Amino acid sequence: MNNFVLIKPKYIKSQIVLQAILTLDVDTNAERVAVIDRGTLQRIHNLTITSRSFSVLVPELYNSNSKLLVGILDDNELYNCQFIDGVSPEIIDGNAVLRV
Repeated sequence: MNNFVLIKPKYIKSQIVLQAILTLDVDTNAERVAVIDRGTLQRIHNLTITSRSFSVLVPELYNSNSKLLVGILDDNELYNCQFIDGVSPEIIDGNAVLRV
């Protein structure tokens, strides 16, 4: 996928759309992942894990600060939940992301 747009007979480069992405590699005992804004405790993502390595998009504003909490939990409560503070996502051009 490229970031060019056909307008009449000319191609022009489209505007860059900044997004932030978290690439996560989680523990084999984890069943859910929570991504939370550290300042407001607002939930950004609460995902059931389908694979041990995956990526999630988060609002671009979190790239300029490290205000994300990422935690793993198990639903049967055998293990303690684990959270990492100060996570900073990677910034990407949203036009370059392949949407399936």
